[in-house]
Amino acid sequence: MKNTTTKVAIIGAGKIGSALAYHLLTHHVCDHILLVDSDPKKARSEAWDLQHAGGLCPKRTSITAGTYYDCMDADICVLTVGCSAQHGTGHLDLLDHTASAMGCIVPTVMSSEFNGIFLVLTEPVDLMAWLVQQLSEVPTGKVIGLGTALDTARMREHLAQLLDVAPQSIEVCIMGERGENQFVAWSQVRIEGILLEDILTQDPQRFPNFSKEAICNTIIDLSHQITAGKGAPTWATATASGEIIGAILGDEKRTMAVSAMLQGEYGEDDIYIGVPAVIGKDGIESIVQYDLTDTEKETFHGSANILRDYMVRIS
Repeated sequence: MKNTTTKVAIIGAGKIGSALAYHLLTHHVCDHILLVDSDPKKARSEAWDLQHAGGLCPKRTSITAGTYYDCMDADICVLTVGCSAQHGTGHLDLLDHTASAMGCIVPTVMSSEFNGIFLVLTEPVDLMAWLVQQLSEVPTGKVIGLGTALDTARMREHLAQLLDVAPQSIEVCIMGERGENQFVAWSQVRIEGILLEDILTQDPQRFPNFSKEAICNTIIDLSHQITAGKGAPTWATATASGEIIGAILGDEKRTMAVSAMLQGEYGEDDIYIGVPAVIGKDGIESIVQYDLTDTEKETFHGSANILRDYMVRIS
């Protein structure tokens, strides 16, 4: 990083932006949090409220409200503007509105001489990550979309409950366009280091009545219920985003499911889409390439083609 003091700028002080700031504060992920919002009064109020909460935290974190130009020395700029769809509205339906917002915000941030990493939460996240990279012209690894990180965590937790194992013992990745066209890479799922497919074949009694379709339907239903009940998965989104930020600032070289630019990996090029990637101080440092089944490859390419159809509207 540029200096020993780490700074994260959060653009959008709504529910998710504020929840992320709270996560960064209570876990002391960085030294300075900057809140920027189209409503400066709200940003200031959230900053004051968080400052007061910080008085109860064991480690001090500086929290301020400011403008896009204050992003100049930030290590990471998080874009949370319009990052959740309303119930009954698909993520791709938000495209025109959020693309317009990014067209205003990103050039202004770049004019501050910002030289850090963009973390994009704004939906539709794959398309917005691609647009942010195009607008900013920073190296592709320095723009990361939240992608399927939250969906992967949700699936891991559900499998842990269903199979009665620790979440940390489950390796799972949801891939593809974040939303209705994402899919579980079942061929890569491991339980306690062993491929799930091998367990189901060799020891079918260990997890009787295991149904991939039922599990996926449950996850989809849970997502819809959360959106209908509270508008967005605020805390889970904040935690998933916080984990990515921590991996960057801590140079953890951690593999996470995010929206990353592909440049030949998985047979795709010039597209942001959900894949496993290694996250470190330089952002996305490499793409992890799974040996997917033919069916999974076909699903992945289909998901990518849907994104390309929409990319025409913002290119």
